[in-house]
Amino acid sequence: MSIGRCGDEAMTGRPGPAFEGLMVPGGFYERPELRHALAQHDFGTVFKALRAVLDLSQQSFADVTGLDQPWVSKIESNARTLENLATVVRIANVLRIPASLLGFDTAPGLSSPVEREATWLNRKNFIQLAAAAAMGISVPEMAHLRRPRPRHDDPRTPERIGTTDVTALRDMTTIYRQWDNRQGGGIMRADARAHVRFARLLKNAACTDDVRADLHLAIAEASMVAAWMSYDMGAHHDAQVHWLLALDEARHADVVESSADLMVDVLLDMAHQSLHLRDQRQGLKLTELATAVVAGHSHPVSVSTRSYLDIHRAWCLAAQGKIDPTRRALDTAHQRYADADLTTAAPWATHVGPAEISAQHGHALFLLSEAVAGTDQAAAETAAADAIGHLRSAIDGYGGDYARSAAVNLPGLASCLLRVGDIPAAVTTGQQAITAITALSSQRPLARLDRLAAAALPVAHHPDVADLCARIATATAA
Repeated sequence: MSIGRCGDEAMTGRPGPAFEGLMVPGGFYERPELRHALAQHDFGTVFKALRAVLDLSQQSFADVTGLDQPWVSKIESNARTLENLATVVRIANVLRIPASLLGFDTAPGLSSPVEREATWLNRKNFIQLAAAAAMGISVPEMAHLRRPRPRHDDPRTPERIGTTDVTALRDMTTIYRQWDNRQGGGIMRADARAHVRFARLLKNAACTDDVRADLHLAIAEASMVAAWMSYDMGAHHDAQVHWLLALDEARHADVVESSADLMVDVLLDMAHQSLHLRDQRQGLKLTELATAVVAGHSHPVSVSTRSYLDIHRAWCLAAQGKIDPTRRALDTAHQRYADADLTTAAPWATHVGPAEISAQHGHALFLLSEAVAGTDQAAAETAAADAIGHLRSAIDGYGGDYARSAAVNLPGLASCLLRVGDIPAAVTTGQQAITAITALSSQRPLARLDRLAAAALPVAHHPDVADLCARIATATAA
């Protein structure tokens, strides 16, 4: 989306909407189909659904939104899209759309719910900025990111730092990472972001070249954790900003051997977010960019990082319903993991053990089952049946230190059990998923519950399934 006025002038002859906001029913935008549409910025689906529930004609809806009726018609028929950021901001506020459902941040200290996102980073240039950060291309936006603006509450930093200071930074990052794995991103997210800012301010201190390179990498690690916490809480824009910062800092640490692994893992985390938002094309582009970093970096990446890359490729292929390529990518990843020495993993990859590997494999098969369910029921059931064993092994293998990881995989397991017709086990697992997820400080698993509710629709007449869906609706609305 570009920032400017031309889009508004093209779509409306009026300065603004007839009145501010609509009486949107509570929980309206929490419907799975609308959450999916909003994540894709598919306003046509949203317009039609909202007009139906409020009994508005296209002309009345145009009067409310400040759009012309022909534009409303074109948007609903997918002949036109809302691409101007200023227009999206205005329409989202009028329609009372929660900013987080559009992938926008809602951090405190910014202006208004959705206007907070009229910034230098938008959905269209994210891939280009990721490529610039990864490849070391100088662009104005990255310079904007690189220099934190001074604030009155910035802590004082030492004039000179050494290895012990960088080690202390890493120790604190480890604490935040552990909290995130156990409880989700909500509890410590603000502290993790403040930690990143403090680490960045340390770049003003004097130090040796070796310490400087190590500091860049420590900042990248801290930014990576803060990004994941933001993603986990649905603050997608903030997550992207921190991932871009992590890429930029890791590239400046390219004399450190592990910088290549970190850059690839950051790009794959970005791809993870894209697939979560059902943007398979962006996920694949980021995975391809990670492949390019592997090929072009001065340092080789570890076998486990290459395995993680293969898994993401499998996820992207699975989400597109490509059966044979998905299974080939999974086989490659499985073989690589068998050759990897997981005991030497970098701090940001210490979670990768047998349970996580099983979860990655099972999630790919779940995505494949979901993608082909409408076109090849037999293939969907086969993929679901194969996923069940992997997901069960993962959930049983995660300990308390990875409670969030176990919880986030439960809805996928329940969906696969539904797909193969094991309703009692699916309902039991689904109930366990709700209990585990609502105990976390995490928003991301709620989207998995929505997908479970969608998978349950064909058997929603079953009383136990109906009860499960009702409880999911309550959990996601809260």
